Amino acid sequence: MFLNSFRFSWGLPVLWLCLAALNACGAVAMEYPYTVYRGTFIHLPRLNSSSAKPELARNQGALWVSSEDGRIKGYDWNVVDDASFQTFMSSHGWTAAAASTNGNSDSQTRAEAIEVQVVESNDERNEFFFPGFIDTHIHAPQFPNIGLFGSTGLLDWLDEYTYPTEASFGSKSDPKNQDTDPKDTPPDGLRVYDHVVARTLAHGTTCASYFATIHVAATNALAALCHSHGQRAFIGRVCMDNHDQCPSYYVDESADSGLNATKSTIDYIQTLDPKGSLINPIITPRFAISCSNDSLDGLGQLAASYNPPLHIQTHISETTSEIDLVLELFPEAASYADVYDKARLLTNRTILAHGVHLTHDERTLIRERGSKISHCPASNSALGSGLAPVRLMLDEGLTVGLGTDVSGGYSPSILEAARQACLVSRLLGYSAEYQEMTGNKTSTGLEKLSVDESLYLATRGGAAVVDMADDIGGFDEGMIWDAQLVELGAVNNSTTSPLDVAPGNGVTSGALLNSGPVGNVDLFGDETWQEQIQKWMWSGDDRNVKNVWVQGKVKSKMARLFIRPNIITAEGPQGIVSRMEAIKIGDGRLASQGRIWGSTAIELNSLGSLTDPSTASYSNRSEQRVYTPRSLEGWIEWASDRGAEHRLTLVDTIPNVAKTESILITGLLNTNNYDLCMAVASGHARHFLGLRLIGLNLELHHEADNAHKAEIDLYKRRQIPRQTSQSSSSSITTSPDSPAFQQPKPFIKMQFSLATVTTLLLLPLGILATPTPMADVPDVVSVPEEVELEARDTSPGAIFKRNVLCKIVGSETTVHCRSGPGTGYASIATVTKGHSYSFACYSSGTCVFGNCTWDRIFWDGKSCYVSGYYTDSRCTTAALGKC
Repeated sequence: MFLNSFRFSWGLPVLWLCLAALNACGAVAMEYPYTVYRGTFIHLPRLNSSSAKPELARNQGALWVSSEDGRIKGYDWNVVDDASFQTFMSSHGWTAAAASTNGNSDSQTRAEAIEVQVVESNDERNEFFFPGFIDTHIHAPQFPNIGLFGSTGLLDWLDEYTYPTEASFGSKSDPKNQDTDPKDTPPDGLRVYDHVVARTLAHGTTCASYFATIHVAATNALAALCHSHGQRAFIGRVCMDNHDQCPSYYVDESADSGLNATKSTIDYIQTLDPKGSLINPIITPRFAISCSNDSLDGLGQLAASYNPPLHIQTHISETTSEIDLVLELFPEAASYADVYDKARLLTNRTILAHGVHLTHDERTLIRERGSKISHCPASNSALGSGLAPVRLMLDEGLTVGLGTDVSGGYSPSILEAARQACLVSRLLGYSAEYQEMTGNKTSTGLEKLSVDESLYLATRGGAAVVDMADDIGGFDEGMIWDAQLVELGAVNNSTTSPLDVAPGNGVTSGALLNSGPVGNVDLFGDETWQEQIQKWMWSGDDRNVKNVWVQGKVKSKMARLFIRPNIITAEGPQGIVSRMEAIKIGDGRLASQGRIWGSTAIELNSLGSLTDPSTASYSNRSEQRVYTPRSLEGWIEWASDRGAEHRLTLVDTIPNVAKTESILITGLLNTNNYDLCMAVASGHARHFLGLRLIGLNLELHHEADNAHKAEIDLYKRRQIPRQTSQSSSSSITTSPDSPAFQQPKPFIKMQFSLATVTTLLLLPLGILATPTPMADVPDVVSVPEEVELEARDTSPGAIFKRNVLCKIVGSETTVHCRSGPGTGYASIATVTKGHSYSFACYSSGTCVFGNCTWDRIFWDGKSCYVSGYYTDSRCTTAALGKC
């Protein structure tokens, strides 16, 4: 794979050849102007009057979203089949990205058409697009306490569980709470925040209003992580300066210090996201009991000092004992709501959590001020706080959304909050004592919320609560594409009688599993679409969330949260399943021969024994399917959980791309993240799959040489041998016979083709348009097609690789950054010639605590396809040496 010389004749022909080579090898990064979503869309239309009742609407067809602003630009509900879809695409001058023109009778040539990305729901799997959920009240630092209530009520629960946990997010070296650097947040705090954002996204929550802690650095870290994950969020530093009511170890020093700390977090967030398109600050007095009058007044003035005024969030009337204490601490106030009103904290941008025991006068005051209610039914039930009369609030004109109130609430799922809202409303309808106490005059039974109403609160209602009713919560033209793709699974249509299952094999009947239901939702084919939605609301969970988009960008997901292989048959003399499905989530689609291929099934070829799973073999039996990163990842997780070796045979059945490779998978625990990159190539077609693994270690073997214990190059191209570092950071152990696998250090894996490198080297000469004699530049052209670099590897081989790469990126360069696999490359950092090659990801100028994924280094406007992951604990530099 060396080129000894180049011969250049004239600049323009060379330039043309360079561009042709870039295009042929796919090295030109394509930014598609639109994404077209095709399939089934279900949402709650906007209500035209206060007396109108929410009612689910279902449309089938296509809508398109602009990549520039992530908004819905139009829809066409006449797209009912492939023919009408092609007509629709042609009418807009579009063609599906990477689709082939083979067999295409459209007179418009591919060169004339504009490529757009196409995402489709699968009717056979009962998939549909639904608006993203809005969590209007959640305490991020309390995530570790989910499910921990004891037998306490609200105030005792705060002292016993909540305050100690939140206090742990502060740094011992910063007792004055003056540190603003997110990187100084304790590691456990960062881990919690990273997990809660990923988990809520997993449940389809595209927007959340977070309470943080009193700590500035940790609050900034939460904002940075929301920004890097791409979740829409309101981030509030909790204010609590009442030393008589707050624990001595967890309290603001004074009202002034609390206000200054709040200003610091506001400044950080507005620097992180100057336009507020994704992350916004929110003024957050914890509740009246925790704050002095000076603090409440100061926060009201602070919120009003911005243009537009800042959002505000707090608690109100959660329990009767809380109300009694508020009235004792604020004797000048007529009610709990009046305490906030006197401090100018009741505004049309205020979110009031709970409101379980509001009086009629308080509800009237809140409505007049335009403040909103976050209904948190799971929390109210778990802590025994009471039953909020939501029907009464709605009838009186209050705006209501749903909140999980983690960890008073036991689940981070808004879908769970929606069903709990229904349950609480049913209980409330038969509580005469409660109705008398609250002055609720609504007739018994009318308090019940329907499924449609509950889902309205989860979407449109929540959007109104966070003051974004015109932007999110539905699928109207002009709204932002914050959405989720929900999969209910195929209809259970097994014809096998459960009585025919051989007794004693210890396996559940295939009649239940054969159709591949998703999670707890079972469909039998006779349900209407409305009944399918009801089943989803009452039985669904994060397993049904296949994909999530925020601002038109798909969000990455953690494998252990999202990939759940489903066993789909259970037969065989050995008592092992004969088939399994490993694809539950993700776009992960590749293009070939004019079609977009979807998910893959993995089938067991030969039954293995329960004690020796390595005797089993697996292959792809689905025609015209390819392995996608997520599908293979799901299988690997399934296999690794069994802690034994499994052989996976990959059979790619794409036309003209018939290639078989084999991967021996060794399931190991407690290893660091790293990337497996796999390519299937034949002739002109190249399909590159990037796979991110979590908690696993793999060993690769070639089919023809199973005894060989070294990594193989699936491209069958030259690769520089891996150098073993003499430092403490070791390379990945490749022998399964090793008594203990050492944990690999994070490394960067770079993939680029020789054609691309050659093109980049030729391009400047082509631009010069001058004849050039034969040249020999072996130190440049000997760059391998695949380079692996461990982050701290200082071995001679690693230094050589860095020096070679620096020749490619040794000019003014921009780096597009993203938060993880599958997310967009929205943020841009600059690499300066002659300096250490570092990645300042995200507009804040700091790489956010590991898992910093970078891609597409641009050189003179042309992508050289250098890509990889970097997971150094502080993300300071990529250890590529001096360029």
